[in-house]
Amino acid sequence: FQATPRLLLEPGVRATWLPAQGRTYVEPRLSLHAQHTDGRGRVWDVSAAVGLYRQFTGRFDLSTGNTGTLLPTLRFWIPLDNSGMTPPKAYHASLRIGQTPGQVAWAAESYVKYYPHTLVVPHGLTQRPGPASRGDTLAVDDFLTMGRARATGLTLSSTAALGPVTLRGEVAWSYARQQSPDRFDGRYVPVPWTTPLNVTAGVSWTVVAGLEAQLTSKAGWRRAAGLSPAYYDYLAGAPAPNAFTPYDLDAPAPPRQPPTHRIDARVTYAARLPQVEVILSA
Repeated sequence: FQATPRLLLEPGVRATWLPAQGRTYVEPRLSLHAQHTDGRGRVWDVSAAVGLYRQFTGRFDLSTGNTGTLLPTLRFWIPLDNSGMTPPKAYHASLRIGQTPGQVAWAAESYVKYYPHTLVVPHGLTQRPGPASRGDTLAVDDFLTMGRARATGLTLSSTAALGPVTLRGEVAWSYARQQSPDRFDGRYVPVPWTTPLNVTAGVSWTVVAGLEAQLTSKAGWRRAAGLSPAYYDYLAGAPAPNAFTPYDLDAPAPPRQPPTHRIDARVTYAARLPQVEVILSA
């Protein structure tokens, strides 16, 4: 609802009833949007949102327990309504501040996520004595355990219009950690394959009407190394699990991956014919 001429509030709630559990899960959410135009005609936008979110269908990877198989892991999805397990949940909060229009526009966005309850497959499940190693039928709670995670991030972006040339820049920083009770002494460890720092710079040039050239450069730093869960399942139970230098199965963070760099170049031509729009890109 429109609280004031400049402030819009949008409350919401999602309710999910799981008949097999006889339970209703309520997810409240709230967002607000404020806008102000200053004396120079610039529009300032502020948006914020908070909410509770649940996931009622989970995706999991399970090691097959046989190093000779063609597929070392199996990926599958499970609806949790019949399992009796509490669905994972996450608290989200976000904030965005931006300024447009004008020769230079910019925006700053941030988010915080906390997952007090996630479901993960324990490492080495198929190597342990029990129904998994015997090949028996598994109930959901036989191969899932509870974990936790947290993440936060900040993105700064800007666009500058200089006649036929437009400059773009973005810096994105993120922090993500996860915790599993059966690995790494229950510590929060980096989420593998995430890139905490990304920088993007680009320029576009309108050569003539309909013809545009673009050049974009992207770079990433501090990407955490990590092995496939199958490696931890197969090797963690070895007599000397730390003998696989430089990979330490008890310390998933180091070594970090080298920086990544990418440059993209593109030329686009667009023309409008009677009832037809032609776009050529290379």
